[in-house]
Amino acid sequence: MGADKAVLINTEDDLEEGDAFTTAKILEAYFEGKEADLILGGNVAIDEASGQVGPRLAEYLGIPYVTTITDLKIEGENVTIEKDVEGVVEIVETSLPLLVTCQQGLNEPRYPSLPGIMKAKKKPLEELEIDDLDLDEDDVAAKTKTIDIFLPPEKEAGRVLEGDASEQVQELVSILKNDEKVL
Repeated sequence: MGADKAVLINTEDDLEEGDAFTTAKILEAYFEGKEADLILGGNVAIDEASGQVGPRLAEYLGIPYVTTITDLKIEGENVTIEKDVEGVVEIVETSLPLLVTCQQGLNEPRYPSLPGIMKAKKKPLEELEIDDLDLDEDDVAAKTKTIDIFLPPEKEAGRVLEGDASEQVQELVSILKNDEKVL
């Protein structure tokens, strides 16, 4: 959809597990020596959903970053960004180089035509491993460990309190005191 080339950094053979630190360090090594004006990243990944990779990468590269953006305008070196903060639009002004993490709705993608798809097949795909980035496994070893993954307990059905308001209050206090033990 408009890219000039793609890069795939394969870690399967070198790393058993990774985390946000791992991903950010690998990307830092990839961007080392390259001059990027704008790095667009996703807001969160579906694996950990921590939202840490973009900010970590920007810190490692020493460039400013803005997360969860919904609009982006670039005029020369100046950048105006809109981001949704709990239902309110916040406007941020900064300059390039810059890393942003993008919210859904930032743009409406243009889907490629059949000739565009055929041209995309001829675009270069660079495949790298962490050795190609002069990294060792120890340099990018995960800093976090998942101990357990589980679903929350099923919610019990609600209870309807009967009687007038004072009877309902008495029953509610009794439930909170005796059943739930919060009073």
